Amino acid sequence: MKLKYLQAILLCLWSMNISAQKVSNITSNDKQLSKDTIPLQVLDNSLYRVFYSLYFVKDTSQVELKTEGQSLLMIGSKYSAFLDYNNLRKDSLYNALAQQEGINSMTVISKTISIGRRIQFKPIVIKNYPQKGEYTFQEMITSKDYYQYVDKNIKLDWALSSEEKELQGYVCKKATCSYRGRDYTAWYCPDIPINDGPYVFNGLPGLILEIYDSQEHYKFSMNGFSKAPAQDPIYLHAKNIVHSSRKDVRKIISNLKANPASMAQMISSNVKVSDEVLQKLQPKPYNPIELE
Repeated sequence: MKLKYLQAILLCLWSMNISAQKVSNITSNDKQLSKDTIPLQVLDNSLYRVFYSLYFVKDTSQVELKTEGQSLLMIGSKYSAFLDYNNLRKDSLYNALAQQEGINSMTVISKTISIGRRIQFKPIVIKNYPQKGEYTFQEMITSKDYYQYVDKNIKLDWALSSEEKELQGYVCKKATCSYRGRDYTAWYCPDIPINDGPYVFNGLPGLILEIYDSQEHYKFSMNGFSKAPAQDPIYLHAKNIVHSSRKDVRKIISNLKANPASMAQMISSNVKVSDEVLQKLQPKPYNPIELE
């Protein structure tokens, strides 16, 4: 691998937050590139899809600047999954292209990497897996590894209110809770008897249509609801998985934000990155949804 090419990849990975499974395999010879499909661990099949627009603040020193994303809640008979919609699009397109004859590896990568750039919400959350009341998190942190951990300590102590408002034509009721450093207001719909919602939020007597923290650093608002396609798998990635703990994953992400150049060592300890590239890899603001 040419050094300049790796340096360019490092800059792209950090500045645009690309989630591309195959970037680390790039060589000057396209024949050496893998065009295998992405190995997936299918857990369930989605029955309903609930779309949520997401607005969040990356830099607390510029709270007026909000990043917009599109997220998706996939509700199955056993489990539900919450993820950035572009994560699902990228995986689906990659596997579809990889199975087609006459398409080379670089074409597959080029068509999917642009979708990867649009991923704004990084964690994939599977609720009630591997057991009821447990949450499995998976997130690509380096260019090829998915870090995975199980969280058994999520407690949502909802306070219900009689206050109502209308959202998307549905009458919703208010509930509040505190969760890991943020105070949240949720609006749920009793007429949709699904006790689920975006991210880890669930347990209310109806589907959560909107939820935001008191500072509105994170806000999820439903903007679509439909039955899922016949084949709509809820899955985890099954290759290049690093099993870890919540504490360690949070530490890794925090360190990478504070010291982006350390990603070079995570990708390859044998490659020296130039001072010019290191100067461009400046610390990034960090405002995670979980503060504690």
